[in-house]
Amino acid sequence: MFYPVREVQILGGVKYGKGNVFGWVRKKGTKAHQGWDFAARDNTPLYAVADGKIEHVDKVDDSNYGKSILMSFSGSYGETFYAFYAHINTNLVERHDPVKAGDLIGYSGSTGNAKGSNKWEQHLHFEFRS
Repeated sequence: MFYPVREVQILGGVKYGKGNVFGWVRKKGTKAHQGWDFAARDNTPLYAVADGKIEHVDKVDDSNYGKSILMSFSGSYGETFYAFYAHINTNLVERHDPVKAGDLIGYSGSTGNAKGSNKWEQHLHFEFRS
């Protein structure tokens, strides 16, 4: 298993606001944040977290997530999990492409609701899904 970025830092704390970690941390605990926001300046390389397959590539910046990549992979007991990468600038994969853990799949950006982010706020929104 790999991290989706090489330098692992989750935005959070006083400087960035407390809503960038997983859980009920947005709008005074009334809204869930479904993933983690990894610090990633625009055009930071993004990597496949496991051996798997690309399930979906959203190339249009028309949602809160902006451009995104969804990949599937198998867990230790054969169950299927998904890794979701959002606010992508450039994707290097297409739907149904096989990927190996650590493969370069794209570059981060500031799409969706991250559009116009300051350099210190730029990030990859990353989720594990089942």
